[in-house]
Amino acid sequence: MTDACDALLSDGIFYPPSKNGHRLLLNCRLPGWRKSLSSAREQALLADSHTLLLSSESVATLSADHMAQLIRELASDEVTLLFCLRHWHSYWPSRWSQYSRRRDSQTFNAYVGSLLVHPDMDYAGILERARAARPAQVLSVNYEQAQATGGVVPALLKVAGISTLVPSSTQHARTPWQMTEACRLLNGILADHRRWPQDEMCRAAGEHRSPDRLFDLFARWSQLQIATASALDSAVERDRVEIEISKLSPELQAANDALGPLGFSETPVCRLMTTALTWQAFAAKHSALASEALSQLLA
Repeated sequence: MTDACDALLSDGIFYPPSKNGHRLLLNCRLPGWRKSLSSAREQALLADSHTLLLSSESVATLSADHMAQLIRELASDEVTLLFCLRHWHSYWPSRWSQYSRRRDSQTFNAYVGSLLVHPDMDYAGILERARAARPAQVLSVNYEQAQATGGVVPALLKVAGISTLVPSSTQHARTPWQMTEACRLLNGILADHRRWPQDEMCRAAGEHRSPDRLFDLFARWSQLQIATASALDSAVERDRVEIEISKLSPELQAANDALGPLGFSETPVCRLMTTALTWQAFAAKHSALASEALSQLLA
């Protein structure tokens, strides 16, 4: 990303270096976001830049009030909110996997069933909330079309009116599905032991707030002994299933229709290797293994 930052800076565009986007600058629900955003703006001015470019998925989960709050903080600037809309069928597996590695415990099917009332999956609603935060300009890019025609980042920059040629971004390596499943199941047992709510990340997104008490067992995975990690892989392998969703549900069809010209013309097939195990069932079948794994991960 350093090369891309340098290329943008040479054209007067300041993109603050960051490994995980700019959530701390753009998420109004986090303490200190104003100070962080003001600091980034000052850095852009010191770098003699005319444009401050920021990126964070968290903006899509902001409420209308939070959107307006963000725009008010930049009242002296011209603000453009640019959204990349990804088809639900390709987005669900990715986000569910992220949530499962960091905190949540529900099966994929349970996750999909809970999303029908989630404001962050209502793309028309996201754009409406953003447009209400006047005087910001609101633009959008179709993720699938961008991927097929040169990549998402170039497409986003082009729509934003930025002609800088940046190096192609690298693709993130996909986490082995067995590891994601093991994290998900252990998350459920850990939350139950501590008497904390299950599926906190999913719940928080649906309630326009930041999640509390993340576990992020995935980040600690190297602490597992080789034998324990192997045993977890074998345990979830025994119950492996492949899920496929090929048609839009009536609810998603209505959501797609609500997007009008921005709607998706094609429906990709959603495929995911997983298990149908609940954390309760896993705890009953593999109590000793789960206890040993959590002991090592939390050491």
